[in-house]
Amino acid sequence: MIIIVTLCAIILAVAGYFVVPAYQYNKAEKEPVYEGRMLIAVNQLVCDYYPQKIVTFLYGPDVLLDSMREAGADEYNNTEQILSLIQDKKYSVIPFLPTGTQAGVNNSGVNNSVVDNSVLEITFSGRNPDLVKSFLNSLYRISDEKLKNAILPNAEKIVIAYERLLNVPAVLPPMLQFSEFGFSDYVLTKDFVETKHAVLQMVDEPVISNAVSQETYRKSYMIKGLVLVFASVFLSIFLAFVLNTVRNIKKDEEAMKKIHDALGKTDKK
Repeated sequence: MIIIVTLCAIILAVAGYFVVPAYQYNKAEKEPVYEGRMLIAVNQLVCDYYPQKIVTFLYGPDVLLDSMREAGADEYNNTEQILSLIQDKKYSVIPFLPTGTQAGVNNSGVNNSVVDNSVLEITFSGRNPDLVKSFLNSLYRISDEKLKNAILPNAEKIVIAYERLLNVPAVLPPMLQFSEFGFSDYVLTKDFVETKHAVLQMVDEPVISNAVSQETYRKSYMIKGLVLVFASVFLSIFLAFVLNTVRNIKKDEEAMKKIHDALGKTDKK
C-alpha cells in the first residue's frame, strides 16, 4: 500500500507541475501585477548626519503616504494601509550588491559593502504600471527633500564649528592634526550647505516589469509538490501501521473478548 500511495502522489505531483502553474499564470494574466524596481545611491552625508538608518527612513509611513498622495494612489490614505503594503511585501527596501561582487572596496575606491547601505534597491508592486512608476519617482523626490531638510541643521553646525577651529590663533598641534584629518569631510559638508544638492541619486530610471512569470509559479509548485509526496509517504506509513494493528487485534481472541465485554458494559450503562 505504501508503494501504491507514493506512486500515486508522485504521478499527481508530476502531472500537476505541467498543469497547475500554467493555469495559475493564465489566470494571473487577466489581472497582471507589475513590479517597479529603482536603485538609489545614498550620499555619505546621510550616513554621517541622519540619526536613523536610511532603510528605516524609507519604510516610514509618513514618507510613503506623502509619496502615494503625490503619485495619485488614493487607495492608500492611512497608516494601516501602508503597514499592510509592507507586510504583504508589495513594497521593500534592501541593500543592493551587484551580481558577482563582494562586500568591500572596489577598484574605483567606492565602498560597495552591503553593510553601509550606500546603494539601495526599492521595489513596489501594483496593478497599474503608470502608478507604480509615478510612486517610485515621487518617493525618490520626497525622500531626498526630507533627508536634506533633516541633515542640514547638523551639517551647518559642523561647518561653523570647523571654521571656528581653523580661525583660532595659535592652534595646538593635536587640534591642527584633527583639523587636517577632517578637512575633506568639511569641504563636502560645506558644499552641501551652500548648494543644497541632492543627497540621494537615482542610479537609473525605475524599471517596470510583469511581476508574475510562469517560472515563478513552477518554483512555488515544486515546493508544494515535494510536500505532497512526503506527506503521502508518511500518511501511508501511518495508515499501514494502523491497519496492521487492527488486524493483529482481530486475530487475538482474548483482546477481542475484552473489547466486546467493554462494549457490552458500556451499552448496559
